[in-house]
Amino acid sequence: PLKILNWHEVVNDVIAGMPIAVTWCPLTKSAVVFEREIDNEVLTFGVSGLLYNSNLVFYDRNSNSLWPQLALGAVTGKFSSQNIPVIPSRVVTWRQWKKEHHQTLLLSGKTGFPRDYSRDPYAEYHRSEHAMFPLKHADTRLPPKTLVIGIEVEGIAKAYSIDLIKNKSKPVEDTIGLLKIKIFAGSDNTAYITDEEDDLLPAVTMYWFAWSSFNRGTLLYGE
Repeated sequence: PLKILNWHEVVNDVIAGMPIAVTWCPLTKSAVVFEREIDNEVLTFGVSGLLYNSNLVFYDRNSNSLWPQLALGAVTGKFSSQNIPVIPSRVVTWRQWKKEHHQTLLLSGKTGFPRDYSRDPYAEYHRSEHAMFPLKHADTRLPPKTLVIGIEVEGIAKAYSIDLIKNKSKPVEDTIGLLKIKIFAGSDNTAYITDEEDDLLPAVTMYWFAWSSFNRGTLLYGE
């Protein structure tokens, strides 16, 4: 649940035998799920307290390497320049998740930490039009806190404004490189991208300022 991740940002877990990390950055509004096994070593991640382009930087407790969430890899330490496998995922409402997964497990709010998980500490921030910290790179094609869903295919990055596509009667179809994709967006601002066979692709929803900072020169749907 995002109401828990708002306070903790990283959850280490094992699903069907696969070590994973579920990560959430409230400042960039981005959720990414990673595999935790790198070069036959299972890593355990924690929150470093640092930010890069306003984005969560986590570290692995094995080597203290630093991993900005949206860099999709380490930038310092033993694993510097090492990419981390991304697991395709979606941000959905609890109602939708229960409908699709009747026997689901749920992360308990009994974490052992004195947190009020009913309160969103970032509510006022999300209502603001501005990022919390100065941006090193500002792409003015969209307002900075426009929600987009972004994907990289064959080294080509492209973003889709959720406001632009969420009221369409059918998925938006597009081609990046040689890959034909379909972009889905709901009125609740949830979005995801699949290939032609409806297999989920590793796309990420986030604020435009974050996507454009980590993907300079990105393509933008509608241009």
